[in-house]
Amino acid sequence: GALLASGSRNNTLHLWHEPLAKRAVNVPKIDPASSPIAIEAAPKEDDPRNRADPAGASYIYWHTHKLLEHQPMEDGFFDPGRRGVHAAFPSLHDLRHTPADSGREVIYVDTKEDAALMAFLERVKEALTFITDDRARAKRLAELVGEKLGGDLADIVQASDEDVARLNVKVVPLGQLRIGVCRHRAILYKLCADRVGLRCRLIRGDYHQGNHSGGHAWNVVLLQDKAFLCDVMHKAGHLYEEGSERASHYKRLAERGGDAPGGGAGMGSIAPPETDSELAQLAKFEVHSGDLEPCVDRTNKPIVLGEGGFGQVIKATLRGHAGFVAVKRVRPDRVSANMQAEFKCELVCLFGLRSNYVVQAVGFSSHPDDMFIALEFMLGGSLYNALHTSDDASWLRWDAAGKRVLEDVAGGLYYLHTRRPPLIHRDVKSPNVLLSALGGSSSVTAKLADVGSFKEKLQSFVSMPNWGYTPVYAAPEVNMRRRQDEKVDIFAWGVLMWEVLSERFPHSGYLEAPSGASTRAVDLFERCRHEESSQRPTSAELVSILRDFDMSN
Repeated sequence: GALLASGSRNNTLHLWHEPLAKRAVNVPKIDPASSPIAIEAAPKEDDPRNRADPAGASYIYWHTHKLLEHQPMEDGFFDPGRRGVHAAFPSLHDLRHTPADSGREVIYVDTKEDAALMAFLERVKEALTFITDDRARAKRLAELVGEKLGGDLADIVQASDEDVARLNVKVVPLGQLRIGVCRHRAILYKLCADRVGLRCRLIRGDYHQGNHSGGHAWNVVLLQDKAFLCDVMHKAGHLYEEGSERASHYKRLAERGGDAPGGGAGMGSIAPPETDSELAQLAKFEVHSGDLEPCVDRTNKPIVLGEGGFGQVIKATLRGHAGFVAVKRVRPDRVSANMQAEFKCELVCLFGLRSNYVVQAVGFSSHPDDMFIALEFMLGGSLYNALHTSDDASWLRWDAAGKRVLEDVAGGLYYLHTRRPPLIHRDVKSPNVLLSALGGSSSVTAKLADVGSFKEKLQSFVSMPNWGYTPVYAAPEVNMRRRQDEKVDIFAWGVLMWEVLSERFPHSGYLEAPSGASTRAVDLFERCRHEESSQRPTSAELVSILRDFDMSN
């Protein structure tokens, strides 16, 4: 945290590559005797368990069902499953020559050969670069791992089995997984935490509920002088301090885990009972107006990003958050009991969304005299402005950054549509797609904005200039007031695709295929814009099509 707090990007990159043993110097020790989730004391300096031996770490985890913060997960680490699956600890060589369909898969870590894993580690590094608080870094890492391995996908155990079967190998490279259950997520979290300087433990336990039993894996993160439980399988991003009811629940699982044979994928009903309301869970995000510092222009007036009947959006800085934020502030004279209730519904929705494809909420105030939501600031502004009001939009052509922007929007829709229950954006349009930067940089990303239940009743929480409801994006079932589902978002995505390909704003309901567009592009556009919603692709199909889509063919 000290290097990050300095704000030096060079220091941050140095921290990423710095050996784990060096990063852990002068860190307060946690007494395992007084800590219900601090499983074991750190060994002495000359203890062989301190050695960065991948095979040794693999054996330790197999034998003890835990891997501690001083035991880094290096390239070569593999997990053949818990004790009882194999009579003795197997070698990686033998496992590689075992049929893929013989028992559960072996998880293997190798960043040198696994390009997807290395790419994810780089993505994690970039995402955590400007987060200065270690607790916030630990939480964000959990969200990233959860998003990579399926998020809150329904029937995730079956989906994970199908994903593993797709690879058709016994030893599965960790980065090749698209869907993962607790075992995969906990291992990936430990690997990433080791690489970014978070002191982290990997724990495997067992649950017994009625006639059911099975394995479960999770992590423990050590922050200063406290231990926090992190379960990326359930409520990714939540940390539970030692001594809490939830942490004690997992301690019992760990105590049972030492002798648990075999074990399943670890989904089951492992989640501890809810004790707090959804709103109470948001208390950690509440900030005071004094923590906000509005950005001002040359005339010393606040920089207003947008405004409407209910309030305005200003650019500001937020204490404890690196970079700028966009603050949606409600006018005090528009606050009512109904407004407050709807505002809280909006909070629950926004803070429940953790995806790289959706603009993130970072703080809020629910005080009637100063009601606001702070969102991450997107430097590039809206796709609408980039396409239609800038001097040069050539960098957004489909053969430049345009296709990548469309892929990001599709990724955001997939995230929303696979939530439980599914969420429908209902207002996908170029003003609601925000960009991380302007220009042809390969790092430009796009995110969906204006996501939440609040706008469903009020049309828009804050209406940007000329950002009102645009009928041309509306599917036929919307205009005809027929039953609607997530396919209304796919229709709007098709209009967005036309907008990027044609470099024009859609002013009418009938849109001809853009001249010069490839046959495949036209086919996808027409499928998304089909009058019958059942004939449009799902967001999952859309993501799959775009993954290998070449619009030049």
